[in-house]
Amino acid sequence: RIVGLASTFGVQCYPHVWGTPVALAAGLHLLAAIPSSPTCRSPQPFLQEPVLEFDRTPNPLREELAEHRFTLTDGAVAVPQGPGLGVEPDPEAIERYRVT
Repeated sequence: RIVGLASTFGVQCYPHVWGTPVALAAGLHLLAAIPSSPTCRSPQPFLQEPVLEFDRTPNPLREELAEHRFTLTDGAVAVPQGPGLGVEPDPEAIERYRVT
């Protein structure tokens, strides 16, 4: 609903994703559902298409929480195709990072 309302008023939505592969998968699925803006005479990068912030700094939580590895290929990150969000959390990693 937020994307639809924003689109009505010509406002782009850029979901911010930081942290785990589960969050990244959810963000990618949302981005895949956001339609590109109408094309224009003078297209500009990031103005007519949804954009993903793709953090690649070392992050043990992101690297260990699931076996799925996201990669940047030709300027794009593929949406996971498995069941649900397409990533399966590692229960042992969850236990290691659990805070009680």
